Amino acid sequence: MKVSEKQKIVENINALLQKSNSVVISDFTGMTVELTDILRKKFHESGATYQVIKNTLLKRAVQDSDMAKIDPFCKGPTAVAIGYEDPAAPARIFRDFLKDYPDKLKIKGGYLSGSAIDVEGVKRLASMPTFAELRAQLLGVISAPAQKVAAQIAAASQQLVGVIQAHVDDAKDK
Repeated sequence: MKVSEKQKIVENINALLQKSNSVVISDFTGMTVELTDILRKKFHESGATYQVIKNTLLKRAVQDSDMAKIDPFCKGPTAVAIGYEDPAAPARIFRDFLKDYPDKLKIKGGYLSGSAIDVEGVKRLASMPTFAELRAQLLGVISAPAQKVAAQIAAASQQLVGVIQAHVDDAKDK
C-alpha cells in the first residue's frame, strides 16, 4: 500500500473518531465473514460502525489526540466499533453478540468521554440504560408526585361523600 493511500485511510479513521462519542475495541479472532456481517448490520442499525483497522493506522489516527490513550488496546487483530448517537450502543451490541457467540471475539477496551476504559468499563457501559429507558424513568419520577396528589384529592372527596351518605342514611332511619 502506498504512503498516500495509508495517509488517506488515517485521515478517514481520524474523521470517524472525531465524530464519535464512544469507541469499543475488540479482537476479532474466530469471527467468520457471516458473523462479521451480522455484527456490522447490528452496528449500522444502531447508528454505529464496525471496522477492522490495522493497528499502525489506528495508532497514527489517534496519536496527536486525547484518544491516544487507546494505544495499549492496539495489539493483535483489531476491530473498532464507533458509536455516534448512544454512547453505550457499541458496548451493548458486543454484550448481546457475546451472549450468542461467546468464543468468537474478545473485548480489549474502549474510549469514552476523554478516558480509556478497560473491559470492565465496557461491561459497565453496556449495562447502562438506553436514552428511551432513562426518559421513561424520568417521566415516572416526575409523574409520581402528581399521581399522589390526585389520589389524596380523590380520597378526601370520597371521605366527604361517605360522611354525607352516612348523614342521609341516619336521617332515613329516624
